[in-house]
Amino acid sequence: MSIHETVRNIRIVGDGYPIYKDAEVTIREFSPDEVKPTSKYVLWQNLRDVNDIRKEGERCGIDILQLEDIARVNGSVIAPPVIENDGEEDCIVDGLHRFMIARVKGRKVKAIYINGASEERPLIGKPVSWDKVIWRRKKPENVELLRDLRVEDVSEVLLKHYRDLSVLGSNGRRPRKNQAA
Repeated sequence: MSIHETVRNIRIVGDGYPIYKDAEVTIREFSPDEVKPTSKYVLWQNLRDVNDIRKEGERCGIDILQLEDIARVNGSVIAPPVIENDGEEDCIVDGLHRFMIARVKGRKVKAIYINGASEERPLIGKPVSWDKVIWRRKKPENVELLRDLRVEDVSEVLLKHYRDLSVLGSNGRRPRKNQAA
């Protein structure tokens, strides 16, 4: 199955809704400044881990910032980051840590670009500017420090918007304390 077909088969975590069934899916190269984060934090440990995977990939001839398909690097499944157009902005859905590394290194990133996702299930986070993204040692519990929400901060609502990107190697959502998984 091509990466385009794999993406079109991605479902919503909570109810299996086919979010990208009718979307246009392409691979495009972006400068980090051309896309908007939807999260207001990156984790130091995740940046180190992703950078280690990047270095290991380079030793194997794989540039994780220039992927066009799913790859394996030292046992880790990794796909291009996911960018979704929300009708106004090109938003990072998955791959924020790679985009942050690219930003620091002055590199471009090839990403899965999705245009025309179902409007019934918008992204949870609104796009924010890069200067709002804070490097943190641990995930904040305060929702205002996580993202600017478009939807109600209730597990049942959030689960109807989270994209299940596990087929692309994503670790997925990280519930806060006292929040349903």
